[in-house]
Amino acid sequence: MNAPPRVPLGTHVVVTGELADAAGAGIGRGLAGRIVRDTGSRYTVALVDGRLVDVAGEQLMTVGDGPLPPPAVAPEPSPEALVTEHTILAAEVGHPFGGGPAAVRGVFQAPTATLWALTPPPEQVTGPGEGWSSWEVEAFCRLALEGDPACHELLWSTRTVWVGDAGRDLRELRIAFLSQAIAPRYATSVLEQFKELEQAGPAGAGEHHQHDHRWVLAGDLLRQLLAGIALLHTGDAAAALAEHHDRLTEVRAGHLPWDQVESWRLELQQRLEEAAATTFLPAEPDAARVQAWLSDLRRRGLEVESASR
Repeated sequence: MNAPPRVPLGTHVVVTGELADAAGAGIGRGLAGRIVRDTGSRYTVALVDGRLVDVAGEQLMTVGDGPLPPPAVAPEPSPEALVTEHTILAAEVGHPFGGGPAAVRGVFQAPTATLWALTPPPEQVTGPGEGWSSWEVEAFCRLALEGDPACHELLWSTRTVWVGDAGRDLRELRIAFLSQAIAPRYATSVLEQFKELEQAGPAGAGEHHQHDHRWVLAGDLLRQLLAGIALLHTGDAAAALAEHHDRLTEVRAGHLPWDQVESWRLELQQRLEEAAATTFLPAEPDAARVQAWLSDLRRRGLEVESASR
């Protein structure tokens, strides 16, 4: 009688018998691994948990049609490809300056396997188009939980450029990012940038050319305060921004004297403090809910990547 043919090295197998029973009695699934050595009488199998076990041929069940080649190393996507191929949400924010394109902010989901590389993907990418800037989803979640106004602006922007299934999920999750911490974060951000505008010497009302961008920035900072007040009051910023659209347009166009712009800023910062004192928002954001969503997103991403190989 001829001996049964040997199983080639590299073959995916399931180890049955005593070893499998000891690992999980009664589950009947065995232990998955790959043959790495053949002594002629027994096999050495590298299990998926990293252990090496020696087993007889009758304790093995082969998986598939034979040995599989070693997995190819997936090429690292370029920063541009991370945005063009992996964006889950992108929207226009702010307002265009000087007839140029509107600024776009986005969130991309880097392939899960690239997160384990010695050089992980960047947390933020500028481009590929003018005025386009994107965050990797984990960095975005971290900043949004800390109350970053730019992240919140993207989540509540109605001028969508692109949204996928994960992007829609992220938007549905947006209330989880809010907390009382947004009040000091918004106030500090606006105050610091207004000081920079004043130090640069803003133009007087009606003056344009090289000073136009200062008026546009001032209008966007005031809009940021209005958004913060609305989020503290209702958890939604869209209605408040629409209500003040005309006056904000006057600011961006440079049609109001700077002292009126500064007076409005002071008024809004006072209202932001008052809103913080009576807000329904919790002291801390719902980080656990965000973490659960992000973990599930990574898991689903890995499953898709594995299936496509």
